[in-house]
Amino acid sequence: MPDIQPGDLFAIGSALSWAFAVVLLKKCGDTVSPLPLNLFKNTLALLIFVPALYLFNGIGPPPGESWIWIAASGVIGITVADTLFLSALNRLGAGLSAVVDCLYAPSMILAAMFIVGERLRPELAVGGGLVFMAIVLGSRTKPIAGRTRKDLVMGILFGALGMVLMAVGIVSIKKYLVREHILWITTARLYCGTLALVPVIAWRREWSETGRIFKPSRLWRAALPASFIGTVVAMGAWIAGLTLSQVSRAAILNQLSTIFIFILAAVVLGEKITLRRAGAVMLAFAGAMLIL
Repeated sequence: MPDIQPGDLFAIGSALSWAFAVVLLKKCGDTVSPLPLNLFKNTLALLIFVPALYLFNGIGPPPGESWIWIAASGVIGITVADTLFLSALNRLGAGLSAVVDCLYAPSMILAAMFIVGERLRPELAVGGGLVFMAIVLGSRTKPIAGRTRKDLVMGILFGALGMVLMAVGIVSIKKYLVREHILWITTARLYCGTLALVPVIAWRREWSETGRIFKPSRLWRAALPASFIGTVVAMGAWIAGLTLSQVSRAAILNQLSTIFIFILAAVVLGEKITLRRAGAVMLAFAGAMLIL
């Protein structure tokens, strides 16, 4: 019998729900830029999390020190990292994004080593090398329709940086995850990350496009389920998995999203499964699994 830990099912559930969300977000990204889309999905999640928080009358807000770190985590992991991820997704497509997303596990494990002192195993070097080779292999594929080679390179850079910042943002509050209530942590991170998006959108003068996505339209057919599945279901399960398990163990199980995304990108979005792209995905996934 495999040693199943309480957080394992949450981590796997997060991977599967995130894969569905990525495919839907790619559909939205064809017509909406990353910042307005990020604000929309986060706002919808807040409309669910905040009322849920009031149902738990016994849950008080965390102390001041926690708020500072949680706010910083929200800005890094949601304002910046999520926007970079959506930018990469638009440029790469869901299939190739799955390859870059394999940097998630090495980033989480390195962050856990430096920030919370988890032990580093030698397999990380070999596994990380395989992931890097997979990204190089994936970068040699043709860009998706309507995108250029420059978009491909920028998408890889944005995606890689997004994975690193996502890891730093969540691992930096690991000690609060096991000490404070999960619902408070999730809502507070989301609130701070969403609030920080507003001045950025104002600075970039994207209010017109922001208003368009918030107005009921056919776009909501993909935007609403993508926001709910990706921000409410996947995020909640992700944080629960990290809370109830070791960061490194949860990160590996989260990495199953690579396979799920690759399959769904072909089935739902019709992205071509080329030999080179399939090889890159399998190589990256093998590297992530070796790290465990």
